[in-house]
Amino acid sequence: APRNQSDCHAGGRSNVAGSCGRCVGASEHLRRDWLTVTIRSGEDWGSDVEGVPPDAVISTSDVFTAQCVARGLQVVVRGGSLHDALGGPSGTPSRVLPVDLVTIEDASGATVVQTIGTLTVRRSYSLGGLWGRVVIVSNTGHLDRYTPCPAAHPNDGMFDVLEADASMSLRQRLVARRRAQAGAHLPHPLLRVTRHTEYAFEVHAGERLVCERGVVVGPGRFRAVIEIDAGNVFV
Repeated sequence: APRNQSDCHAGGRSNVAGSCGRCVGASEHLRRDWLTVTIRSGEDWGSDVEGVPPDAVISTSDVFTAQCVARGLQVVVRGGSLHDALGGPSGTPSRVLPVDLVTIEDASGATVVQTIGTLTVRRSYSLGGLWGRVVIVSNTGHLDRYTPCPAAHPNDGMFDVLEADASMSLRQRLVARRRAQAGAHLPHPLLRVTRHTEYAFEVHAGERLVCERGVVVGPGRFRAVIEIDAGNVFV
């Protein structure tokens, strides 16, 4: 039977909200046929399996899932935003899926964190997403009970970036947050969504980059990079 994630590494559910950035790579205008991607319109994603390897581990965290994929480990997804994006599967895994990996690098090029999920930059206090600049970076589209980037896919060779204009009022943010539970907050004149393979951003003083509970970074300059078809997960 698969081992529990706690046997290998501590993990947790994500709970984040974000900031602002600058594109240095592919944008929403990039032609998709320039990329080598697994997912294409009309094609099935992944394949059916009968059981999982006995050394597979169970992950309830996007960061831990990414760590397993990066190390070539067999992993069963049972939590995190990737799990939410897949519809919250439970029971015996019946499918294996290829996934992309998002790596966050600091200004020196060193890896800060890897994830298959969602991260944000926002003000440091607990309600920081309700004021100031907010950026959400996601290749799953999900964030707790919200769907901030409804077009994102964990294996389409890109990640989505949602930017909330700093001028957005508290009332507008609360309305957008409520609608985001169903992914119905877009289009919006003060919300901008773009697609990238690389994305540079800065975490200013008084802000933080949050990937999951306990994974907090900042301030500084960072870059998000996609690794296409980084590995497989069981669901």
